[in-house]
Amino acid sequence: MAGIDGHPDYTSSQAALPMLRVAIGLGDAERERTLMSTLGENGDLVIVDRCLSADQLLSLVRFGEVDVVLVGNTLHRLNRSIAVELVHSSTPVVLLAGPNDDSPWPEILGPALPWDTDADSILQAILDAFASGRPQTRHTSSHRDRVQHVEPAACMEDPPTGRVVVVAGGPGSPGCTTMALNLATTLGTVASTIIVDADLSAPSIAAHVDADPTRNLSALAQAGTAIVRELDDALAQEIQPLSKSEPACSLICGVPQSVPKTAVSSEFFERLISHLQCRYQYVLIDIGADLSGTTAQVHRTALWRADDVLFVTGADLVSLWQARTQLDIIHREAHIDPHSLALVINRYDRRHHHRVSEIEWALGIPATAVIPFDYPHVQRALAAQQPFVLDRRSPAGRALRDLGAHIHHGEMVAPDTQDEIGRERLALRRLTYGRVRSRLSTAKD
Repeated sequence: MAGIDGHPDYTSSQAALPMLRVAIGLGDAERERTLMSTLGENGDLVIVDRCLSADQLLSLVRFGEVDVVLVGNTLHRLNRSIAVELVHSSTPVVLLAGPNDDSPWPEILGPALPWDTDADSILQAILDAFASGRPQTRHTSSHRDRVQHVEPAACMEDPPTGRVVVVAGGPGSPGCTTMALNLATTLGTVASTIIVDADLSAPSIAAHVDADPTRNLSALAQAGTAIVRELDDALAQEIQPLSKSEPACSLICGVPQSVPKTAVSSEFFERLISHLQCRYQYVLIDIGADLSGTTAQVHRTALWRADDVLFVTGADLVSLWQARTQLDIIHREAHIDPHSLALVINRYDRRHHHRVSEIEWALGIPATAVIPFDYPHVQRALAAQQPFVLDRRSPAGRALRDLGAHIHHGEMVAPDTQDEIGRERLALRRLTYGRVRSRLSTAKD
């Protein structure tokens, strides 16, 4: 590729590199089309994507897919947190702003060009931004390296070593929360584990296990997390045992419906994940199905930070259709490492559902676990507000323990103490048997 005139300090290294990759997000379709047709004719750069929102633009930056960003002050969902993250990413930004612009973006992103700046001047600004602000060599990095930009102080002297497991799914209640809390209970028998209810649209783990909903994620976010000591103090107040039968596994409840979902920012949530990684071997995050609403950025932050993403789907046709749609969104917008994505088929009944191999082919990912339809044991566990993995006779519980063994790379152990669900069931059987025997004796007499 030809060198870029006027910048001899990096021309020699530029010859060995691909074309300059530019992402455009202006929030004005007509202006974007005009610039793309002109900039695309230049042999020194390529337009990699036209972004309709700021979070879409940020995802390209996070994964190192662009060298320069051309952004407009009217871009949809452009807010202070995203602007600050663009600056911290060290990716050069060229900002266009209207004549009556009173937004804070020039103060954060740097001086803005007038909205009606001609294409040649914008091209030169892009080249100048790259020349002055981009490293000389490009290199690829792992999925985890690309997204880890939390301040080192968040973990003090200890590096974040905990494994992040995110549980997601399609709309229609495929069982994400049930899978997350039962898997957390299973992993909690062999390692320090915490589960975070980050389903900001419909949090429900507190109801599943009779936890205190007033100790939750939003209260944690409001406690002030600029200093590690303050975050430690806040965590001590908000964390609680996942269940009475398994106190070794901890829980952070979700945001109450009465609290605005914006109370939890993506920056705070990413800092929280790193903080928890320093203190737990497993950090499970239930994000539910919302990847395109007002809470999408928090959920995508969890996906970007995940070592494993368990995508839960039901086995019926409607659930599979919803799952396919959600997977398309994940692949198109979340840009996660495909090797970290695993399928969990929930409530599977081979008498009525397609074969597992057909489901895998339809969704395009292999099944890591198949959880059988286990209505009696699951309903009994819900009534007792206990995870069903505590019931040793539950087929679904056995499947979840196998999934835990797959993640932990070791055998799972059943709880040492007899579970409350089993005791209640045994007492009910004895009572029923006693009544039947009494009636038979009365009838004989």
